[in-house]
Amino acid sequence: MVRTIVTITGASGAGKSTLEDSLEKYYGGGRIVSHTSREPRQGETTEDYVFCSRWKLQFWMYANHFCETDYLWVQEAHCNLYAAHVRQFHKAIKQTASVAFGCISPGKHQVVADRFEPEGIVCKAIHLLHPGDQELRRRLEERGEDLVSIDRRISDSRDFESRELKNPNLVLIEPDSRKRVLKKVIDLIPKP
Repeated sequence: MVRTIVTITGASGAGKSTLEDSLEKYYGGGRIVSHTSREPRQGETTEDYVFCSRWKLQFWMYANHFCETDYLWVQEAHCNLYAAHVRQFHKAIKQTASVAFGCISPGKHQVVADRFEPEGIVCKAIHLLHPGDQELRRRLEERGEDLVSIDRRISDSRDFESRELKNPNLVLIEPDSRKRVLKKVIDLIPKP
């Protein structure tokens, strides 16, 4: 049976969580749950993130500099720490027996591939392209972000996008309807 990990990047508000929700509904599970030091947003639960203290993730961030741990990375973004743990990838694949997917930190697609391809797992790297400043602002406002955060995220998104687009193995997904984006991603996943 073919096992696949789909990693997703994109600017804040580009539709990553929406894509994750759609994939989870389609496959009946498979979401890779990341760790974060930030507070839960309204409506978020432990099914969305493993909410950790900042000091715990900082410990693992420093430990990763000196030895190999089961944290693939711990990275700061928007004044919070985000991390990916190997166990969460395996747990997600077991839910569907074939597919796991999740949002990851910028520039980490290859880290995932280097860790899981030796196990025979196919890794697909997807980037949701920037929907434009005006649409991004609308989505972030709808999510309840404050104005200072919105301006910072829009500015950061341009830098982020230019760095991510240098990855030649990245599948770029244009902004489109939820249904069309889901179909494009499902078409990239090898059938079990």
